[in-house]
Amino acid sequence: MALLDFLRPIVYARLEPELLTLREPASGRSITEPAVAAITRESKRRLVAVGEAARVPAVTQAVDLINPFKHPRTLLSDFTLAEQVFKSFVRKLFEGRLFAAAPVIVLHPRVNPEGGFTQIEVRALKELAIGAGASKAIVWHGRDLADHELKS
Repeated sequence: MALLDFLRPIVYARLEPELLTLREPASGRSITEPAVAAITRESKRRLVAVGEAARVPAVTQAVDLINPFKHPRTLLSDFTLAEQVFKSFVRKLFEGRLFAAAPVIVLHPRVNPEGGFTQIEVRALKELAIGAGASKAIVWHGRDLADHELKS
């Protein structure tokens, strides 16, 4: 194992259709916010805000409030937007740090689709984490993991 692997932070991400929770076991930092994004209604749509911050422009500006993690058949309804939202949450978790190496992200989808997740859905979740800046992505199915389990 390389020295850089010891410096690489671990992020535990619980994905639910309504909420995203990111936790870094080493520092104990955690954020839990709605899994929504405010997108402008212009022809060239752009991301205005995510999470709790997205609710303000939704009231005051001409934006759509979209949840890219809510779909009747799967956890991702809009991969590109989900990646932007997830990346924003990861940045928020590491806010104020001078240096943050690309983390190892453990994704824990908190939905149980009938028949389990397909290979395509698991790959999409891994790509979501890599696109958000992860050096490695692991998709975990099962009970919630404790900090000591993530560190080992």
